[in-house]
Amino acid sequence: MNDRFIRQVGRDATGEYCYKALYDFDTLCEWCIAKQVFKDKPVRWEHKDPRDGGWYDVINSPIYRVNGTISRQTMLVDISESKKLKEQLIQSQKMESVGQLAGGLAQISIMLLVISTATAA
Repeated sequence: MNDRFIRQVGRDATGEYCYKALYDFDTLCEWCIAKQVFKDKPVRWEHKDPRDGGWYDVINSPIYRVNGTISRQTMLVDISESKKLKEQLIQSQKMESVGQLAGGLAQISIMLLVISTATAA
């Protein structure tokens, strides 16, 4: 376990099951992908941590031991900031689209007003 993970968990949980170390669960997490990894399938996914609301890019890979057993290596990358920035970009793009739509409607309204004014004269 690296220092950051130890700080997040609050202790060195080396040797503990991840569901116990991370969430103090007694059984597998409902989102667990361990079975896929133990079937020789590396898995990469994004996970929102229910404890801190942070987003993580999670990479799970099988590790084959000389005695024939399989372990799982997990790498976590905090992507909370990039998720936040992406959401802000999407929101600004939505606002830009609304602005363009409003501008188009205003232009149509002005044209209709000009046409109706010219027709009335």
